[in-house]
Amino acid sequence: MTHTKNGRPLISNLDIHPEFVWYFYSDRANLENRIKELKYDFSLNQIPTRAFLANAVQMELLLMEYDLFRCFQLLCLLPKYQNKTLDTIRDKILMLPAKLVSHGHRHTLKLSVGRVDIDLFNLISENITKVKPLI
Repeated sequence: MTHTKNGRPLISNLDIHPEFVWYFYSDRANLENRIKELKYDFSLNQIPTRAFLANAVQMELLLMEYDLFRCFQLLCLLPKYQNKTLDTIRDKILMLPAKLVSHGHRHTLKLSVGRVDIDLFNLISENITKVKPLI
């Protein structure tokens, strides 16, 4: 038996150091939250057709979308946003009030003053440019 970081006891028959027992089970404890996020934020709870193959392809695409979102979170966002749900990220960062303005051949995105954390937006933009393509 070992105690977790929040003081709760954790019982396991694993023959490893107590700290490694905590790490082993901590990811599993968060799995239900990930399933809930897939169901509600990524619409995994809706089966679109009666055809198994079409549903399997749709599920694979949703899982790929989730993986891409997690990569975006981990590589481009601040640590305080890395465990937030898609719904929270959408409300706080992705759905920003803005206007696309054209001057000559140059386009500029004008963000709403006061509603947007410009420093956060610039940091995310800078982090996105640092991500190396996989292909």
